[in-house]
Amino acid sequence: MVPYPILEASTMNRCARRVLVVAAFLSLAPGMARADATLNARFMFHLTAPVLKNQCALKSSPPACTSIVTRGQVGVGYFAYVVISNTDLVTGLAMAKFGIDYNGASGVGIDIVSWGNCSTVDFPSPGWPDAGTGNLVTWDNANCHHVSVAGTVMAIPGYFYLSAYSPDEIEITPRPLDNSLEVANCGGGTVPLSADVQRLGWARFSASGAIEGHAPCDFRNSPCRVRGPEYVAAGEPGINFTVDPEYVSSEGHWIIDGNGQISSSDNDSAVVTALGSGSFTISYRQGTGCVEGCQCDYPVTVLGPVPVQPSTWSQVKAILAGED
Repeated sequence: MVPYPILEASTMNRCARRVLVVAAFLSLAPGMARADATLNARFMFHLTAPVLKNQCALKSSPPACTSIVTRGQVGVGYFAYVVISNTDLVTGLAMAKFGIDYNGASGVGIDIVSWGNCSTVDFPSPGWPDAGTGNLVTWDNANCHHVSVAGTVMAIPGYFYLSAYSPDEIEITPRPLDNSLEVANCGGGTVPLSADVQRLGWARFSASGAIEGHAPCDFRNSPCRVRGPEYVAAGEPGINFTVDPEYVSSEGHWIIDGNGQISSSDNDSAVVTALGSGSFTISYRQGTGCVEGCQCDYPVTVLGPVPVQPSTWSQVKAILAGED
């Protein structure tokens, strides 16, 4: 495991700012109403290398949808920024409720070292940022209008400092405290959101660091998850791959590209034979007309046989002489 650097903590007076933001937010309560349909928030993670200072600087220059990084490598430390996309540039984003989930066992899967708040004030649930907890983040009126990148608004409420001891995923969920996923605009209009793959993303950590998570702001990454080995041997038969049950489609089917061959498959699983050393990508398509946002890609490394060095006649004679 890569050692964690020491990070600077924020020095803002949290208590004073909480009072101001709560007062401002509650003053909007009487006029709250459902916002217009363009407030179409989507939640995801963006992985970066840790930085020692100005950890929230990314909120002033957030990544575009096409630059979101959702794949990480086991044993490496990351900042996992929470990104909220597809909100409204005019009405803004003043509040968001969400939760997180991952393998919460210490020393197994993902371990979170700390949470850094980049909103004006946040209201974490007890135990945050443990697995199965949530947060409510808020921005005051001076900061509720966020940066637009390539035509998409990208707001960053904070980041986790984390690493994975073994393959795992961290995913956005509704806030477990009240099972709610919500956003509110600068005028106080609130929108309860559905918890589905169109809204919620995840980051995925693997031994190779090559397996994508899901960034729903443009469906660039696969909105479903294939399970199977990352490394196989050349010539190995009977390699099983599955797709998570919630993503199985009645028109689902498998394709493969590279040094592998599908020997059998059905709606939710495939059996593959590895060919020569190199790699292959096994993919699950959710429909026959799949074009974008409906295919899960899973890269696999095919390891060649370990070379055996031939023995010379002199080495053989030396071995025989030693046995006499």
